[in-house]
Amino acid sequence: MTQYRFKIALVGESGVGKSQFISVLGEGYNEHITPSVMSRWIGKKVNIEGHLIDINVWDRPGRTQYLSKDISSSYKNMGVVCVMYDVNNSDSMEEVKKWVNEVKSYAIKNPIIYLVGNKSDTCTDLISLTDLSSSNYNGIVEHVHSFANEYNYKHIMISNKNKKDVMQVLTIAGTDLMKDHAKFNISSMSSAIPCACSDKTIQKLVMLENNLLHHSETISESEKRIKELEKDIQKLKKNRYSY
Repeated sequence: MTQYRFKIALVGESGVGKSQFISVLGEGYNEHITPSVMSRWIGKKVNIEGHLIDINVWDRPGRTQYLSKDISSSYKNMGVVCVMYDVNNSDSMEEVKKWVNEVKSYAIKNPIIYLVGNKSDTCTDLISLTDLSSSNYNGIVEHVHSFANEYNYKHIMISNKNKKDVMQVLTIAGTDLMKDHAKFNISSMSSAIPCACSDKTIQKLVMLENNLLHHSETISESEKRIKELEKDIQKLKKNRYSY
């Protein structure tokens, strides 16, 4: 087992790019990806100053009807929360504030908060991921940047089309988390291991999600699939893993 393991959450409105972020870390950029209706995760290894650390990245659904009623549990053991927004959406500033307030209200461990502007490929004069001072961004990004400065949050610009950007977010997060690893390291916690959920169970979840989204199976078929998943989840609970 890796000595250091951390959890990162991606939160934000539906369509800002959270699912695509996960996809880029896994199978790659997907032009036809659909918004998540359930939490997804992916594990990546990142080398931070000679330490090979595990980072589990969790994608929370942006649509209110798909969020867990127990909001606090979805932030359990999170070391970093990336509040993601669309740099072209005029409502981004209010949405960012809403999600930041949720994190501050429900995340018990007071995780590090990043504001992550996605779709930076549509902005002009991009200088770097974190240095926005000399770039001519639109007013949306400027407002978010002022908010980040006011509360001392890191403001990071990315494009999900560029895997280098996505991986650099993990590097920035890993560096910050290692500075306070005593607080955020979850390597010794059994609840930190999402891989307790078998590949077969994940395949069932993905298949159910896709079928529900595209109405490609009958109600009775979906109900049968849900019952199978409930059995899998009960097994996970018996093993005392957090899913």
